[in-house]
Amino acid sequence: MSVMRVICTDALRLGSPLEGLAGSPEWLRRIAASAVRQSVLNLCEAAVLSGCQAILVNGRLVEQTSLLDAAVRWLRPHCEQLQAQGVSLILCGHPAEDAALLKSLPATIVVPQDRTFALTATADGLAVQLIESPGQTPSAGLLVCRGEFPSTSAFRLRLQRGDMATDSQETGTSTWEFLRDAELQLSSPQAVHPAETAACGALIVELSDTESALTARFCATDVLRYCREEFRTEQPLERGELLQQLMQRSRRSTATRRVNVVDWSIQATLLSDLNCDANLEEQQLLSDLRETLQGGLSGFWPRRIRFAEDSRLQGQSAELEDLLCGLIPEAYGTGTHNSADQECCLRLIEPLPELLAALHRAA
Repeated sequence: MSVMRVICTDALRLGSPLEGLAGSPEWLRRIAASAVRQSVLNLCEAAVLSGCQAILVNGRLVEQTSLLDAAVRWLRPHCEQLQAQGVSLILCGHPAEDAALLKSLPATIVVPQDRTFALTATADGLAVQLIESPGQTPSAGLLVCRGEFPSTSAFRLRLQRGDMATDSQETGTSTWEFLRDAELQLSSPQAVHPAETAACGALIVELSDTESALTARFCATDVLRYCREEFRTEQPLERGELLQQLMQRSRRSTATRRVNVVDWSIQATLLSDLNCDANLEEQQLLSDLRETLQGGLSGFWPRRIRFAEDSRLQGQSAELEDLLCGLIPEAYGTGTHNSADQECCLRLIEPLPELLAALHRAA
């Protein structure tokens, strides 16, 4: 039997724009414009469907204080819906000056910033009790320890049962008998920067009365996810082959409801002739990949392509021979020099494709 279930997340970031989407198509801009709000709605839906008694936000509603009024107005009707479902909102990341405004939200409990508190199950839902001193002994429940970590997105959960172990009479204090002790690292419901490539969402924490167990499971809430993909191959590829490989990998990654915005890192040897090396530029490849995927309408949008430092551009030998045969006949046995001279000339020719490609990029 579960006596308490809480869904925990970090700052909601209401009003914050998603970054790194320059050049994106209109359909993606529309999704990005509402992604943060939709992720919060996904959080509320997950709370109701999972039978949670509360949503615990271990951070602020907004990143900019000037957006707080608008965020509260937008959140109010959703808090009313949560209240109708028996779900409370617990906010524990705001400074004291925000408390009055936040308490105007229905079914909302505001905990002072960086304070440790206890959650206990009651007939009317969850009750929050601030821990004023180490000697305080609240009833059995879940202890939320904040202010212990340099990262604001982390806190510690401790499971306590009702019977207390008492310290020596000299101190006159009581301690909790902790059955479980878990440090949780939370993410926001939605990433807003390309550097945030981890899955975003919440942890559904469940306190079991019968087994005295504390469990947590992840629940994704993000609408758009920034990803990094690597493509590596030892087989030399032509430009069309590379695009085909990237397209196949992209389509295999679209089996989710969210949009994946991807930065590609490519480590490969690319075949090219001297007249077409411009087509191997990163921006041109990116443009062609987007066009091949019809702009990413399947839920996958390539944001960037970068070649790894050990990638190589290799000229196709037959075309190089036609170009260079008249310039350096010794390399192809048409001159009067011996085989040693021919071998020396071939070694000089070998790096020309990479050199010409580098000169083209510099220009």
